[in-house]
Amino acid sequence: MTSPEGFFDARGSAEHFEPGWKRSIPRRFHPGTGWYWDFNEAEPQDWSSEDANEQSANDDWEEGDETVVNEAPVADPVPIIRIHPRISQLTTEAQQMLIDAEVPFYQRAGELVRPIARTVRAAHGRLTKTVQLKSINRVYMRDTLCRHARWQRFDARKQEWAWAVAPMNVADTLLARDGVWPFADIVGVIACPTMRPDGSLLVKQGYDKATRLILVEPPPMPGISDQPTREDALRALALLEGLVCESPFEDDASKSVALSGLITPVVRGAMTVVPMHVSSAPTAGTGKSFLWDLAAAISTGHRRIPVISAGNEEETEKRLGGILLTGQPLISIDNVNGPLKGEFLAQAIEQHHLDLRPLGGSRIVKVEAGSTSIYATGNNIIIVGADLCRRAITCRLDAKLEAPQLRQFKNDPIRAILRDRGKYIAACLTICRSYVVAGHPGKLPRLNSFEGWSDLVRSALVWLGKSDPLDTLEEMKAEDPERELLGELLQAWAKHHGVGFGSAVPLKVIVEKAEKMHLAGGFAARSEPVFPELNVAVRAASETIGNAKIDVRTFGNWCRGNKGRIVEGFLLKNKPSNRGGAATWWVERQ
Repeated sequence: MTSPEGFFDARGSAEHFEPGWKRSIPRRFHPGTGWYWDFNEAEPQDWSSEDANEQSANDDWEEGDETVVNEAPVADPVPIIRIHPRISQLTTEAQQMLIDAEVPFYQRAGELVRPIARTVRAAHGRLTKTVQLKSINRVYMRDTLCRHARWQRFDARKQEWAWAVAPMNVADTLLARDGVWPFADIVGVIACPTMRPDGSLLVKQGYDKATRLILVEPPPMPGISDQPTREDALRALALLEGLVCESPFEDDASKSVALSGLITPVVRGAMTVVPMHVSSAPTAGTGKSFLWDLAAAISTGHRRIPVISAGNEEETEKRLGGILLTGQPLISIDNVNGPLKGEFLAQAIEQHHLDLRPLGGSRIVKVEAGSTSIYATGNNIIIVGADLCRRAITCRLDAKLEAPQLRQFKNDPIRAILRDRGKYIAACLTICRSYVVAGHPGKLPRLNSFEGWSDLVRSALVWLGKSDPLDTLEEMKAEDPERELLGELLQAWAKHHGVGFGSAVPLKVIVEKAEKMHLAGGFAARSEPVFPELNVAVRAASETIGNAKIDVRTFGNWCRGNKGRIVEGFLLKNKPSNRGGAATWWVERQ
């Protein structure tokens, strides 16, 4: 075990832990609990009082409220900068002053940013706080220049140097130096210690070069062994399981998804991308949002996870893109009613680098989204599309009650976390650290694109006797309406037209066959499709309403989007025409 004075990283070097923003508050090691405590007049901090007051403090929050975090102290004495007409040199002097003062400015996506705590929307109309990055504008830049230096301008009339404010053109020039800034490059901001890609622990407040993350407001932490054992990991896992022991999971795989949802944001620094964690239930009030509130309480120290509402694909892209630009650690797409789909959402989950357009702007910026973990909740949520299905794991809850919101619980896990938050962070780190130290025993076959998460979180859970969270993928795929439609089309095509290259025809032929009608019935004869299964499938694929004529172009776009996807042993293939005519299509048996 480490000594009370510090932690050890993977290389065995001691690293002193300095939690909290208020460095003027002294800290005491409490030998009975193994914790560091803030104290005034030699008394431990009253955690129960702090927890009880959090909800009343929430009542005073307003959405959009901001608090500066990791603010650099003003030097004593304050340096003096004398204004002269050589603007480039003067800007360089101001820039060096900010570097010497260790002002927490960083560069991201072609902008200078700073860490803040912001009040945002949570589920059920509540508010919560999240740490994120905010762009630095010219007014804030000049304000910072004035706070950390005293500026003088020569008064020719009095022939002496007089006090002045920092010139705005210095602030503008400094902000325009994209590409030559000496400020550190940043990926995101986190509010709890994390793990680095090499398996060592990031526990010290401030900027970390290895992960390019800023750690702000870390809580007091218990000692973590540099060489934790499997027994240590099992005890840590039991602590996390105690938080979800009253959640009505449908199966063991769903519980594993929930545990992964708690662990993943804590060790996020070790992984470039992670799958989306989804919670679904047949009835409102079953505890879908509550699961991810637990994840937020551990990793951010607040009761609620920040949320965005699910709209159409364009609206979801705008809302999610805005969140990713801020680099905040958690976001949940809340209360999805019906299908959840979208190409951008799939990209945001899987791609480490994203091209985003800031709201109100026209330029495209490239952003690293390697610090944000994405969650979603919904009643009987349906994940649509092969790309999105393989990027999400689902926890299914079912209380088997008509009014699950009236259930009574024995425990208050949110309160337990907020009182001893560092203990739960340490549990998450111990689980993954012990698996790394053990040499990744029984490492599972990797999940493409999410190799880091699969090797660290998923494999560690299975190593400790839990079900594989990926067991939920097959059920999710089976419920994908796009996959179901493709399967119906392939089966109908094979039945009514044939299989193999010898049956290849332009799509117009398949559309004509689907629209072919005949009179059916006796005295009250009516027109019906000759090939009803093909008619239904082609109309659904082409989004044709009622008995309207099927649009071949729309049907062709759908076929191109699903070409080569295997469903129940069949797939759709095509071959362009050598003479510039229509391509030919056929169904192939795998």
